Amino acid sequence: MNLSLYIMWKHNSYEQLIMQFSIATQLVCHVAMAEPQKLKIKVESETSEFNVKIKETDKVGDLLEIIKVNWGDDCSYKLEHYSIEMKTDQPLSAYNLRDGSVVKVTCFADSP
Repeated sequence: MNLSLYIMWKHNSYEQLIMQFSIATQLVCHVAMAEPQKLKIKVESETSEFNVKIKETDKVGDLLEIIKVNWGDDCSYKLEHYSIEMKTDQPLSAYNLRDGSVVKVTCFADSP
C-alpha cells in the first residue's frame, strides 16, 4: 500500500492528519521555548560566601554585579568555576553551571 494512502486511511482524512501534525508541532515548539532555568549558585571567597539565584542565560557580568553589591566595588574580581576563569561577556551556561555549582571569587586590590 502506498504510504500516503495508508496515512490517509489511518487518519480518515488529510485535514485530520494536518490538524494532528499542527498540534504536535505546537507542543514541540512549546517545550523548546521553555523559560530559562534559575540556578542556585554558591559564591565563595577565602573569607566569605553567599548563595544567589540567577538565570542560566544571564551573563557572568550580571553575576559580577550581584557580587559587587554584596561585597563592594573597591577591588577587581576574578571569577572561576572548576579553575576556569570566567569572562564577563559570556553567558553562565557557557561554563556548565548547574544548581548547586560553586563560583570561586578572588579579590585584587585596585592600585591608587
